[in-house]
Amino acid sequence: MKTSHFIFSLLAFLSVAGFAVASTPPPETTAPAYDIRILIDVSGSMKQNDPANLRKPALRLLTGLLPSGTQAGVWTFARYVNMMVRYGEVNSAWREQAMDSADQIGSAGLFTDMESALDKASWNWSEAAPGVRRSIILLTDGLVDVSDAAESDRKSRARITDAILPRLHAAGVEVYSIALSTGADEHLLRQLSASTGGWFERADDADQLERIFLRMFEKAANPDTLPLIDNQVLVDDSIEELTLLVFRAENAPATTLTAPDGASFSATRLPPNARWHSDAHYDLVTLEKPATGTWHVNAEIDPDNRVMVVSNLRVVATQLPNQILAGDTQDLLIRFTEQNQPVTREEFLHFITVKVQETSGDDVASERLLLDNGRDGDIMPGDGIFSTQLSGTDEPGAHSVVVDVDGTTFKRQHRQDVEIVESPVIADIRADENGTALFMIPRAGIIDPETLRASATITGEDEQAEVHQMLRTSPGEWRLGLDSYPSDGRYQVVLDIEAERPNGKPIHYQGRPLYFGHAVSPSVEASDTDVAEAPSDDGEAILEEDAVDDDAETDNGPAPVNWILVITLVTLLNVIVGGALYLVYRKLFGNNAESTAAVEGDAPEKLAAEDKTTAGSATAADTAPTPFDNSKPSIVTQIAEAATAAESTPPDPDVAIAEQEQAAEETEADAMEPEPAQTLEEAAPPAGPRQYQDSSPELIMEEDNRSADAEEVDDHLKNLNVEEIDLIFEEKTRSTG
Repeated sequence: MKTSHFIFSLLAFLSVAGFAVASTPPPETTAPAYDIRILIDVSGSMKQNDPANLRKPALRLLTGLLPSGTQAGVWTFARYVNMMVRYGEVNSAWREQAMDSADQIGSAGLFTDMESALDKASWNWSEAAPGVRRSIILLTDGLVDVSDAAESDRKSRARITDAILPRLHAAGVEVYSIALSTGADEHLLRQLSASTGGWFERADDADQLERIFLRMFEKAANPDTLPLIDNQVLVDDSIEELTLLVFRAENAPATTLTAPDGASFSATRLPPNARWHSDAHYDLVTLEKPATGTWHVNAEIDPDNRVMVVSNLRVVATQLPNQILAGDTQDLLIRFTEQNQPVTREEFLHFITVKVQETSGDDVASERLLLDNGRDGDIMPGDGIFSTQLSGTDEPGAHSVVVDVDGTTFKRQHRQDVEIVESPVIADIRADENGTALFMIPRAGIIDPETLRASATITGEDEQAEVHQMLRTSPGEWRLGLDSYPSDGRYQVVLDIEAERPNGKPIHYQGRPLYFGHAVSPSVEASDTDVAEAPSDDGEAILEEDAVDDDAETDNGPAPVNWILVITLVTLLNVIVGGALYLVYRKLFGNNAESTAAVEGDAPEKLAAEDKTTAGSATAADTAPTPFDNSKPSIVTQIAEAATAAESTPPDPDVAIAEQEQAAEETEADAMEPEPAQTLEEAAPPAGPRQYQDSSPELIMEEDNRSADAEEVDDHLKNLNVEEIDLIFEEKTRSTG
């Protein structure tokens, strides 16, 4: 009977796991191509908003970080648009031109022709290009301003929203926009970013530009990095190029580096394989074929310091969307590639440690250890893919997700920033040339704008409510005029949104109230977080308690819960479900005992065949040529061989005696304690013809309120040898809602 129950449970588990694998493609193994266009405002107003012209060092930082092989170009714009750095492939000559050309940035322009800048910089983007990530990084401090005539400005802005923006969206372009003043057209910049799945930031002053450009670069280029811990970084022999960014405080001493052999160098004393650029606030150092070992950075520690590398051993992770709706589930899949080929060697995968740390905007961090064991969020055991789900998606705000990999002789780090948003749209009340209005911008990737239907319920001080349909005024914007309401009154607006997700799943949201009219400042109360709820399982919104009207409850208080009825219904439901599962079980297995025995008898032969196939695949992978260094084994091979050797090394007799004595002492101590009751999983013997002992570390989660006993994880499935599955790797994010 126990065996039958185990078989039934195992089949159910495999069915769920198979469905999960089919619906969640792992990340792409090959690195995508990057196409990045940079647009810099040089209008006259920049004299006030960037008096020190910090756009120069910020641009040098950005162009110095761009990886070789990227397609990139730099345009400046004011009254005219100038291609400052010719569009083409990033290499040493391109970077040198970009560094020199940054000195041409000024603030002498008369107007701000954002339309021409966007149009000319994207001249050859008309449709999507599979395998290429396209980005525009746009910096401006003003409004669309093409002439002294207001009507010309209005028409130019309309062409951006009605013609250029839809073309960029269709071409798969993400717009990363930066507003460098409160006078910038923030609404337009937010619309450009939200409608393309990009990112918007406002710089309160130009001193923030360098660090903002760093964040924009990391989003657009997704670089491979090494962890920099206490200003030390471990370099392994798979690294072809290393770029170190060190931010330097004012009046700080000059930065120096110490190599693994103890040699020290600086900007004025360089080895032949190094390039060093110093600006007022940072140092940017590039090393070709750096020496292996631990390097020391002799400078103040800064959280924005980075170590970016070009290596044949990469950590490939799901490219997370820039915005995630609060309450959504979001998968994060991680795997390793060598020469763009998936790494599946068990010795390597069992040796490394993979951790994911999530940090919210208020610096609350949680960390977990990932195992390729098919449990605790992992989809399939032994497939080389470490998978989990983000845990902080119910906390709105900026979040960072950092993957840390420790292989003892090598380390890797993968960093992504995401924004958890409370609403699928940006809603605000403001005045434009046509009067005061309610505006709404849908967030691309969360809902499909073509399915969006929205109404606004407006309630006055007399508590009389009117419902109005929002009208679509451009491909990425909805508007409702509010001038028909007398300005001496105070009004509440509640948005009701119905739409579909990109995957076709329906979604319904009701927003928090916005206010306009007498004694209300729209600039204070209107924001992009005014429409906010957490989704329920069926896509309906769950209103937060602070959004519920105080008069919603009756005078008698909430109705009492009929617990007898609840218990009766739950019991009846369990009986029905249990009976259905039992009938299915009898149908499937009742008359198949002989077939089951036959299958079990054939198991060893089938397993032997699987082992032979797997061994053949591993041999082919091991002998694949490497263009980096044919004189020594790859990092994966070195670690796999070291792990195998460690397992096969005979134990030291003295150590064995000491371990036996320690075990005897622990046994005697344990005898004094009462024996805990076994769980069902501990009592049941492992099924199948092959037995494995799991010595993997347990799942670690900080700030978890569970007891120590509940944290113990039975990992007996971790080391199961599964049939190698040939998965087509596709960079795709699954957001189930």
